[in-house]
Amino acid sequence: MFAETLAQCVSKGADGKFWQFNTDSALATIIDFHTDGEVSATTQTDVGTVLYSSDRQTGSCEIDLSILDSIATGEQGVRVHAHGTACGLSVSIDSTLTLSRARNVTHPI
Repeated sequence: MFAETLAQCVSKGADGKFWQFNTDSALATIIDFHTDGEVSATTQTDVGTVLYSSDRQTGSCEIDLSILDSIATGEQGVRVHAHGTACGLSVSIDSTLTLSRARNVTHPI
């Protein structure tokens, strides 16, 4: 387990407003990687509080998320599962990201 901190991270919202994010102490983060030769998987769990602010709003947000991604030998996609809560909202995402190789690529010598 390690601690992850956000210090004056800034993001621009869809409305053009800038938001700043900081952690209230640190997010407790656990990352676990395992493989059985056929499937490789990574699980990340984040628990803590994020502080946010913009030009007119400030507040805090509780985070309790678990994210699992896995890829199986021979498959062309990465499975991603995210579950938990963020800012009082339930998060549940199950998706597959498709991977593809570039064709007819020449590499410079």
